Amino acid sequence: MLTAELNCDLGESDDPAGQQLENQLLPLVTSVNVACGAHAGSFQRLLQIAELCREFRTAFGAHPSFPDREGFGRRELQLPPEILLQSLIAQIQLAQSAAAHARIPLAHIKPHGALYNMAADHREIAELVITAIQQTAPSAALITLASSPLVHHARHAGLTVRQEFFADRAYSADGKLLSRQLPGSLITNPTTITHRIHQLLNDQTVTTTDGTLLTITADTICIHSDTPDALEIVKHIKQSLNTCRAN
Repeated sequence: MLTAELNCDLGESDDPAGQQLENQLLPLVTSVNVACGAHAGSFQRLLQIAELCREFRTAFGAHPSFPDREGFGRRELQLPPEILLQSLIAQIQLAQSAAAHARIPLAHIKPHGALYNMAADHREIAELVITAIQQTAPSAALITLASSPLVHHARHAGLTVRQEFFADRAYSADGKLLSRQLPGSLITNPTTITHRIHQLLNDQTVTTTDGTLLTITADTICIHSDTPDALEIVKHIKQSLNTCRAN
């Protein structure tokens, strides 16, 4: 039987139409990762999404990033370690406060953008992310790139880790996400995305940009809310998976 834990990054839009789209996506996925004010979002939006998570029983998580609203958290900032650690702790605590107001747990923490990619590969950044979680929400799971070094580091530190697959992002042969600066990095065709998910769930593989079959063990699958036609993509995925279960 095909099953998929779908997650989505929310709280990143200040536009009413964008927030409406996020609200429509939330009941369709298993868990959400909510911007904590550093690259996007606000405490008010965290509260709104936390309340919706309680209503729809969707897992609520924090989506901390480099403090970089101008670059949407996608620039590799070189910050003093103590400054970055303070920022991460403050962001996680903001999400915790929203969760407490909504009387739901902070289920997980998923770094955003450049922080996500750097933490996956760079030991110093990885240790800062781990320390921030240990000091604020040690029972929350860490979501990170499947098979990245951070998986080992976090588990060694005693954290629960959920390995992530990106259905709407291309992979290079080394298991990393293709840079968003390169053509073909974002996948938007619902049929292609659904095929990639079926391939992952059936064979534990993804086809990389050079045609290599890369083995991936993943616990959760991400669809970005800012991917064009994200709502239609998620509906297509769920319809396909439900059809497979019925058969």
